[in-house]
Amino acid sequence: MKINRYIYVPLICGILFGLLPFLMSGGDFFEMLFGFVLGSLMGLGLQVYSDYKVRQVAPKADAEAFKIRQKRNLVLFADYERAFDICLESAGVLRRAKVKRQDKTRGIIEVKIAMNWNVSGEKITYRLKKLTAATTEIELQSAPVPATVLLDYGEGWKALKDVCAFLQDKNDELNRKYLSAKKTDSAEIHTDLFQKEKTGAL
Repeated sequence: MKINRYIYVPLICGILFGLLPFLMSGGDFFEMLFGFVLGSLMGLGLQVYSDYKVRQVAPKADAEAFKIRQKRNLVLFADYERAFDICLESAGVLRRAKVKRQDKTRGIIEVKIAMNWNVSGEKITYRLKKLTAATTEIELQSAPVPATVLLDYGEGWKALKDVCAFLQDKNDELNRKYLSAKKTDSAEIHTDLFQKEKTGAL
């Protein structure tokens, strides 16, 4: 059963804040209760603030936008080698990001975004899979660093949004080049056939 985020985060914070004074006071129930209530209120406040930050980067946010671990899938109209290079290039749109791992054989790229006031860093993982000679599937995942973080204030959602926008722009550019080349080839073939008809070569 999935627990609502407005219960889950305050509950975890309440337990953590309740256990600490309980252990330090030698098992005082009222100390534990006070810590639990205080921690729960702090957790609720943090959750409200996190939702506010998420709605700033995702005005039409659905339930998926509030998850701290994000996932996207898209198809890049490029061969595997070219797609891998484009994915590496896309890391440049992320704020203070650094490629920590790149394995072309296994199709994995890992990028780490530096910490800021909201989170202690974000990890973006690319997984590439060849579909055809001219298309490559890209799976993107984001997760906070460390994995025990409860809130990321929309950082992961925004990171994947920026990467997907970059890849979509590349897709549009590659499509324009493909259509332009195809149009040129068709025109050349038509002209060649027309010349042959005039000279009676057909």
